[in-house]
Amino acid sequence: MANPLSVTYTDLQGPPVSAAWLNAAGRILSGSSTPTILTATAGQTVFPVPAGQSNFVFVNGLFQVPSINYTWTSTTSITFASGLTAGSIVTVL
Repeated sequence: MANPLSVTYTDLQGPPVSAAWLNAAGRILSGSSTPTILTATAGQTVFPVPAGQSNFVFVNGLFQVPSINYTWTSTTSITFASGLTAGSIVTVL
């Protein structure tokens, strides 16, 4: 089976990022937005996120699965299931 995750970006500090993946029903989910980039402190689990960014979450470039790796604890914050390593880069689209 082909990798269901496809992400394309050129510069996380620059232009909008696009991403797409297949959900369990085989439908393509996609999004495009200017990313929010955060740096974790040792053991940090809660991260503030601007309202309206809720499609994709990555840690050090790896896609994070909603409800497994993290949950939305409000419309403006996410909470990871376990604390991140200091210096980890969290990207939210």
